Amino acid sequence: MYDSIDQSPSVRFDVIINPSSGPGTSVGALPDAGWTDALTELNARNNSHALGYVHTSWGQRCIGEIQTDILAYVKWSAENSSHQISGFFFDETPVNDTSFMTGYMQTVTSFARTVLNLPSSRIIFNPGAPPASAYYNIADVIVTFEGENAGFSNFLSSPEYIDMTASEKAQAAYIIRDFNGTTSEQADLVQSIASENISALFITTAPNYEVISQDLPQLAAEVKALR
Repeated sequence: MYDSIDQSPSVRFDVIINPSSGPGTSVGALPDAGWTDALTELNARNNSHALGYVHTSWGQRCIGEIQTDILAYVKWSAENSSHQISGFFFDETPVNDTSFMTGYMQTVTSFARTVLNLPSSRIIFNPGAPPASAYYNIADVIVTFEGENAGFSNFLSSPEYIDMTASEKAQAAYIIRDFNGTTSEQADLVQSIASENISALFITTAPNYEVISQDLPQLAAEVKALR
């Protein structure tokens, strides 16, 4: 992964840090050396940014628990600047526009931005599908598709995708798992997606996120070529 980051200095890499469905530590405690070493490597590079993973359980998780996770990540940065978290990846975020749900996400996002106190902080929501338009006013980036490559074409023909505005697409990200095409087919897919002017993209040959995609170097090079 680090080689791909180094070889594509014009490409922004947002790397999700997820020790245990969250920080995996209490506030003030550091994760194990594997994680701190990874943070040090990421923060040594100008184009890589570590984002703390926080799940919201579709807006059902206690806000106090979410704030505790956020504070745990922020404390890593306070202990050592090489362990800096640059933003947050909020997983399992709500899709529907209700005053409670949008208020809930506004509350946790505002808290995260305030305690992180970084002008360049990045907040990503992952509902895994296009959410109500109100959420685009809260997050910087929204994952509007997360799933296997086999289902991606169905997403592109769905009413939810078709109804997305140009400005919403400009904030959208796609996470495509289990890609089993050739590198040439991946390049064609990247070109097609880039024509929609989306914000971020991750394609992995793996069915999960426990291993690095074997085609990550090619993906990085393909995105670099677009810039």
